[in-house]
Amino acid sequence: MRKAYGISGLLLGMILFGLWLRFPHAEQVMHHGLEVKITADLSDCIVCHDGMVGPTVSICTVDCKFTSPHSILKEYPPFGKEQEYAPADKLAAKGIILQNHKVTCVSCHNLKNPQKYHLVMENNGSALCYACHIK
Repeated sequence: MRKAYGISGLLLGMILFGLWLRFPHAEQVMHHGLEVKITADLSDCIVCHDGMVGPTVSICTVDCKFTSPHSILKEYPPFGKEQEYAPADKLAAKGIILQNHKVTCVSCHNLKNPQKYHLVMENNGSALCYACHIK
């Protein structure tokens, strides 16, 4: 009986490992001494960026303006304003990632970038902002 359990466990492990290889999983990256998902969402980021571990991040999720800090969890492009925004399919080439058609932390921040703020691109002249906001 013990041998059968060992073989069953081995088969289950092989199946689970095969599924893990087959389906996409989040790449991990070191971020200020912690291993985090490269495609983290707000709930992953806010765990540290709440002022306790990392700096507090001001976010806007409702009535955000161009100058609002960290406008996230917003549909992209906003309904009725499609002409004011770059087409979503053009953003990935610039390193801008949308998650479920929404702007999230990783839309503007690339955790692989070791420079301060970890931006996905240089922001000279608000280039990062204007990558999406075309009007």
